[in-house]
Amino acid sequence: MIKFVKVRRLKLNSDKMVRAIENALTGAAHAAKIDFDVTTQTWKNRPQFTIQTFPGRRIVSTDNLIYKFVDAGTKPHPIDIVRAPFLIFQGNYQAKTTPKVIASHPGGASGPTIMTTHVDHPGTEARDFAETIKDKWDRELPEIMQRAIDAEMQ
Repeated sequence: MIKFVKVRRLKLNSDKMVRAIENALTGAAHAAKIDFDVTTQTWKNRPQFTIQTFPGRRIVSTDNLIYKFVDAGTKPHPIDIVRAPFLIFQGNYQAKTTPKVIASHPGGASGPTIMTTHVDHPGTEARDFAETIKDKWDRELPEIMQRAIDAEMQ
């Protein structure tokens, strides 16, 4: 037996569809920027994150070198005096961030003051914020885009 089903004609407006998708991308980019801001919320000198807009694509970024070093980590390295007679710093340090965690908490330098001409810095474990935030939005973006498309199709 053959059954015929009448399919209703879809009312598709490509300009509206493109606008819905672009708006969804912009919303997701702003949400991702908030995630980046959260990773530095307890920092004294917070980096600025920007959103670059291209057709079908958004890029959230910063040109802050300290953020780059925290995100990517550093290898062990020597620190020597350059313009002062001594390096002066507090002897203890509690990190404000945790690898692969979109958060920032109190921390920083504490303890006795140390004066020296050389330090063998142990390096910094990469926080991988960019990768962690990218992974989060790779999971969430398809659903956001589908909702935008579904809303436009109604």
